Amino acid sequence: MTLRGVLEVLTKHELQYRVTPFEGSDITLSGFSTLHNSKPKTLTWSRSPDIPPNEAAVVICPYESKGDQILIKTENPEYAFAAVLQTAERTTYQYIGPNFVQEAGSILTGRVLIGSNCTVGYNSVIGSPGFSRAQHYNKYIRWPHIGGIIIGDNVEILSNVCINRAVIDNTIIENDVMINDLVHIAHNSKVGRGTMIASGVQVCGSVEIGENCWIGTGAVIRQHTKIGNNVLVGAGAVVVKNVEDGVTVMGVPAKKR
Repeated sequence: MTLRGVLEVLTKHELQYRVTPFEGSDITLSGFSTLHNSKPKTLTWSRSPDIPPNEAAVVICPYESKGDQILIKTENPEYAFAAVLQTAERTTYQYIGPNFVQEAGSILTGRVLIGSNCTVGYNSVIGSPGFSRAQHYNKYIRWPHIGGIIIGDNVEILSNVCINRAVIDNTIIENDVMINDLVHIAHNSKVGRGTMIASGVQVCGSVEIGENCWIGTGAVIRQHTKIGNNVLVGAGAVVVKNVEDGVTVMGVPAKKR
């Protein structure tokens, strides 16, 4: 992929843009990265004009942005990046560690890495694409999910669980996690070591759950929320803001008890 190729995609989608500086429009890019996990020679994007320090070569960003990198300035950076991401090559590979148990009806799809002594229960789906789309006026495109899932050692996933792969990086389930029936874990999320998630829990996108937590039956955790270590989330709680280490939260919205 080249910078010129990126601009051709934006033109195809009828998106206006301005490149600063314009020199080097034939540079080669090695792929895509997220802003918080940026990599050299890649393309990333920023919703905010205040672009944090990063290693990417090119950033799609709002018109008022400033920076030392090559900037593709446009009205709708999210839609523009999603449009370009649709051109990415989809890679599929799986690594399964020893003593793996895969029950009937369960599916592993996409980029999935699973450690040793793990179980995936009946009818669970590991690696499906997430639920997200970008909008530009009356046009919609689905966010491609080219990332993967990493599952550590000694993880037990019971029946009818769905864990979505990440958009670019990885959805991560660390060692010694146990996930009960009918749980959904959305794209880009991370579940810390030793955490137990009871039945019917909904973990929205880009959530971080710390180590040794208990997430009670039917709890909902809002997207982009961070939960600390050793936290207890009560049954049916709706967590809408970050939770510090070592506390119990209950209720709707969830509050410290």
